[in-house]
Amino acid sequence: MWYCRCACLLDDGALKCNHLPTESYLAAGFQGGMPLPIHVVQYTFIDDMIAMMFLVLLFVCIILLSMGLVKALVGLAVISVSEWGFDIIYGLPKRIQKYNEKHIRERSVVYNDNLWPVHPDTGVQVRSLALSAEFCSNLVFFVIYPVAVIWTIIKRFFFSTQFPDVECKENSGCPCKGGKQVQRKNSSMQRKRSRY
Repeated sequence: MWYCRCACLLDDGALKCNHLPTESYLAAGFQGGMPLPIHVVQYTFIDDMIAMMFLVLLFVCIILLSMGLVKALVGLAVISVSEWGFDIIYGLPKRIQKYNEKHIRERSVVYNDNLWPVHPDTGVQVRSLALSAEFCSNLVFFVIYPVAVIWTIIKRFFFSTQFPDVECKENSGCPCKGGKQVQRKNSSMQRKRSRY
């Protein structure tokens, strides 16, 4: 326990602990000599605020990572949950060289009308990314996604007039129709119902 002089917040905004002199200690009614602290800690109101802000930030990060873990675990079974929001982060749908599923890896890739890769026999959407990359991306998804959305909005407002139509070259990897880049439809920001 430390014994500090009284301080007024208006006079000393940091509220530092100014130790009592021995005379003031005895005048306060304490008996004996001043206790000697083994370790003197000087902290202020600012230190408390910084520590509190750090704890709140840590708590928010833990909550966001926990939500990402739930999304990653559910995404192992449900592809639409796993890939939701990846169109903003990774620019999906993109062309893939081969399927990520082992049982159809050697077959040629088939796409649906929205340019998502689908199973060649059933037409059901398949994974656009490797399972490990999808899982790791989902773990940090709720940390990355707000940043990606804000960046997309900034690009749309400030850079949309600078780059009108992007000309596509063959094998460039962008979805092209007639030499012009196609506006992606059914992005996670536009989609109101499931892809299925």
